[in-house]
Amino acid sequence: MITVLVNDFNFFNTNSEIEKELTNFMERSDLVQKAESTVVPIQNVSGSIFFDFNGNGVWDEKEPPLENIGICVLDTHQSWVCTQTDQTGEFKVNGTSDSRDVISLKFEYSNLGKQAAGFRFISINSMQVKLESYEYDGETLPIQELWDSNILPITSEFEINNNEKIEIGIMQGILTLPFESKLNNEIEIYSYVDLDDRPGNYVRNYLGSTVLSAGFPFEPFTNGTGPAHEGIDYLINSGTEILAAAPGVVLRVGDFTNCSGALSVEILHAEGLVSLYTHFSNIFVVKDQKVYRGEIIGLSGNSGNCSLGPHLHFGLLSPEKQVIDPYRDEKNLDGSPGYWTVDNNPQFTDSYY
Repeated sequence: MITVLVNDFNFFNTNSEIEKELTNFMERSDLVQKAESTVVPIQNVSGSIFFDFNGNGVWDEKEPPLENIGICVLDTHQSWVCTQTDQTGEFKVNGTSDSRDVISLKFEYSNLGKQAAGFRFISINSMQVKLESYEYDGETLPIQELWDSNILPITSEFEINNNEKIEIGIMQGILTLPFESKLNNEIEIYSYVDLDDRPGNYVRNYLGSTVLSAGFPFEPFTNGTGPAHEGIDYLINSGTEILAAAPGVVLRVGDFTNCSGALSVEILHAEGLVSLYTHFSNIFVVKDQKVYRGEIIGLSGNSGNCSLGPHLHFGLLSPEKQVIDPYRDEKNLDGSPGYWTVDNNPQFTDSYY
């Protein structure tokens, strides 16, 4: 088991309500604690760094090791000793040690390797959790076995136990698909975040193509994607299990969006990012509840007077409540990064395999 302790990193520049919620969440978490100020000496610290496709913090089969990743360890002289991973993803730093088992690490951000330029988050596993089956509002939720992982900005200094094999996952974003789908080409999107700056109903999707706004497939409506559309509309059947796209804490539940009657959930994640899920038929979580990646938070539906048919509206917001497209535009016209764990690939947990 790896225990994560985080050294004084700030998610925010302002004292917003979200910041207060995040502070409370961090204080409640059993995973993240304030690191001791004592410098921990090291001896023969070694470990591995891998590409965490599914964001669970565990090095699963088919997840590749990462070569030439700069990693630094704090030595007995309070100096950072840095090295790079080899072709198997392994690193090693030699030093002197006392009897304590906690070590301090950080990534050498300026030297993350050519292939790793897009990595922006650390994913560290703590333990596996089992959520028992239970009844909620007439629905029976299945047993779920999930991973309790912690996500940190890649610029963070962090501490981990040195009494087990060290394996550190890094990701390009933090999100996995908020419902299960075995293949990416089975995912149906009928409305995008509006990335086209031209006035009128022109929308640039994540492939970089521009399409006219339309409420397809629910013709003859024409109020689908258009100027100021703030999320991705996934076409899925009512009753589909909706999953938390990343670990976090529930901020809001209920009818709180500008689509009257739309049952919605908002979840706070690392770096103050907020995910929004809308048009539920049933919701299984409550405000301030901690949720794990992949945890069932409700069932999809068609609630809200703006809904054109059964679907999930999925959005991502910055700490300043600015709309973010989870996808990266492949034409890269605005230079914005994607926010899926694997760039532009919103696979869920095991479906990648």
